[in-house]
Parts: sequence; C-alpha cells; structure tokens
Amino acid sequence: MIDNVAFLAPTSPPDTGASTARAPLATAAEAWLTAGGPHHTALTSALGIEAIQDFADIADIELVTIDATTTSSAFRRELRWNQAYYYLNRRP
Repeated sequence: MIDNVAFLAPTSPPDTGASTARAPLATAAEAWLTAGGPHHTALTSALGIEAIQDFADIADIELVTIDATTTSSAFRRELRWNQAYYYLNRRP
C-alpha cells in the first residue's frame, strides 16, 4: 500500500469561464473510490494541474488525475503500475 497519495479532480480556474471536460459521474466515482476515496484527496480550482504535478514531484508523492480521458480499466492499471514504482523506488 502506498502511504502518500495525492489525488486531484481538476477543474478550470474560475476566471477563465471555460467549461471543464469531466469524466462521466459513474467513471469518476469509481476511480475516486479505487484511489482511496476521501483519503488524501485534494480538489482545487485555484491552481492548474501543472502546479499540482510540480508539488507532487517535489514532495515525492503519487498524483493521479480524473478527467475526461479517464477510463476505469486504465485508471486501475495506472494505480497498479504506480504501486510497483513506489515499492521499487522506496528509500531504505
């Protein structure tokens, strides 16, 4: 099990007025629950995904996103690959 997980459901910044492409509710809910639900979840409209990705890289924590391209099977596969990476990359 990975101890540090950051999870982001991205939205457009409020000042852009742009519509946000989102995953269908059933897919988003399944992915959210698969990733651990409310455990270590972050949701913001104040920052773009690039800033969150930079923070995750600096803090050496996992970041998974749910957006319009998310599918349940690909999301589960990404979590499995991430778990293997963090297991093999753990510090002594």
